[in-house]
Amino acid sequence: MPITERVKLRLEAQIFNLLNHKHSNLPNNQGTINTGVGGSRLVQFQGKVEC
Repeated sequence: MPITERVKLRLEAQIFNLLNHKHSNLPNNQGTINTGVGGSRLVQFQGKVEC
């Protein structure tokens, strides 16, 4: 996105686990699944000015 003739602004966003789903762990000896794997939703933004 040009700001002036020589200066540009670049914006980026990264989203991890967008739908906020947990992935199941492997079952224990009794065949039950007690825990889930995966964190919560994460969004990070980045801006860069290029001259």
